[in-house]
Amino acid sequence: ARPELQLKPCECTETGLTDGQRPVMSLARWRQAGRLAMSRGFSSTQWWNEELEKRSRAPKPAPEDRPPEKKAPPEREDIAGALDLQLFAYPESRAWPTATLALLAVSAAATCAISAAWRQVLGADSVEDLRERLQSFWALLEKSGVSWQQLQCGELHRLVLCSLVRAGEQPAKSLSDAVLLLLSGALVERLYGARFLLLLVGSSTVLSNALALVIHSQLTDSTAGLSSSSGGLVALGAFAALRHGRWAAAPGLPLPIAWLMAPIVVADLSLARAYARDLAEYRSRVLSDKFETPQADTADGLTGFQRAVALAACLGLEDRARAACVAPLEDVVVWRMELEEVEDLPPPPEAAIWADLLGGLFGASLALLRR
Repeated sequence: ARPELQLKPCECTETGLTDGQRPVMSLARWRQAGRLAMSRGFSSTQWWNEELEKRSRAPKPAPEDRPPEKKAPPEREDIAGALDLQLFAYPESRAWPTATLALLAVSAAATCAISAAWRQVLGADSVEDLRERLQSFWALLEKSGVSWQQLQCGELHRLVLCSLVRAGEQPAKSLSDAVLLLLSGALVERLYGARFLLLLVGSSTVLSNALALVIHSQLTDSTAGLSSSSGGLVALGAFAALRHGRWAAAPGLPLPIAWLMAPIVVADLSLARAYARDLAEYRSRVLSDKFETPQADTADGLTGFQRAVALAACLGLEDRARAACVAPLEDVVVWRMELEEVEDLPPPPEAAIWADLLGGLFGASLALLRR
């Protein structure tokens, strides 16, 4: 048996060395041990094998204690996921949406003008005064409306004018339209610019109103036009809801922009149901034996639409008189009874539902193309 190779303590001590000197000292120590082993009859290979075996069996030093890595808090992961989904995102630009505010101001001015004219009609104090005020009101309505004959005469500007007036609607519907225009318009304008917003609203308004008149005339065989429509507004809301549906409606407001279309959709569904009912009644009366030939004018020389407006004015005057605890004007009551006795075709239903439907399709198509 060969004697074990042992090194003297003085030959392998490494105390007092820096970290940079320790590897050099260890290499010198191994070389010295190898020369000593060869001088005592050990081969270098045998000695290295024994040394490696000792080192492999020796207990390994405990790993240094490292501080645990700091993990991101759970809310940070939620925020990252929300950013990926663009949840409640909003454009960085905080510029004033001038185009949106201009559209809202023009529409409000046109609507207020119609409302003021109607209040003047309800302020009449006799039948003669009521007839004169109704003439002015009918002229104002005709200027803001559009019909197929007017389009054939080249009055294309009426396609835009009829969408500026929010007449004949409930206050809740008018308020939801204003909120949709303000918030959706501001978002789209800050993302794409004022030119894109005006092109979107203007082109969708013109196309939806023109196609609505064509479809409505084919269904009713009537020359009645549009007095108020919102095809461009529905197109704007549909584009914002489908293209940026998860974005916030306003900075810091956790309300998706798509939710603003909910009251518009509900109102249009109700309008479509009423349109289908009125259209069926109108067509049945047109095809009946009693009304084979539609009459253009009533006995008083009023069209069906004018008679309906005059009847509404008479009822409004009577309601005001009852609210003031006074008797209604006698001549107004007599004229209202005469208007109710006239038998003529009821006015055809409004084609506004077709404008809204076509505007929604236009906005949805544009949103798909922009993806």
